[in-house]
Amino acid sequence: MALVVISKQILEKEGAVVKKLILIAGLVALVLGILLVILAFLGMLELEPQEIGIEADGGEVILHAPGYILSGQLLILTLETNPTTGYSWQLGEFDEAVLKLELYKYVPREHVAGQMGVGGEAIWYFQAQSPGTTILHLEYTRSWEEDVEPAKTLTVQIVVQSASLLPR
Repeated sequence: MALVVISKQILEKEGAVVKKLILIAGLVALVLGILLVILAFLGMLELEPQEIGIEADGGEVILHAPGYILSGQLLILTLETNPTTGYSWQLGEFDEAVLKLELYKYVPREHVAGQMGVGGEAIWYFQAQSPGTTILHLEYTRSWEEDVEPAKTLTVQIVVQSASLLPR
């Protein structure tokens, strides 16, 4: 009888150890699953460039702009322009602690070789530096004309928020 009691106690101890191992393995799997979900969520928060653009729909002008951008994010401003008319967009002063101009380029519209008067796009690339607000003010002018109102103006408020404030 003593032998039966001892073997029952050994089996109970081994069963308890197996249960603990199963519990630990389950907890490890749960933690790994949570980590994978967190990593997948963070991957979705990659800082894609934000674009600002304007399009004309008949007499209506539509501004496409995000409500805010995140520090470290790229902001792309694209405006139609036609330098063959003498006009070009002039960017005014802005807070460079909030936004840094990385690159400006003009991209001509596709056209037949030799075709005259074809416009294109003026494109500015800004890097959001630190949280804050700044104003981008642009005027469509001819450089040689003085004391003349710009043909067009554009003013856009840019709000930069800290990327660390995002829900995780």
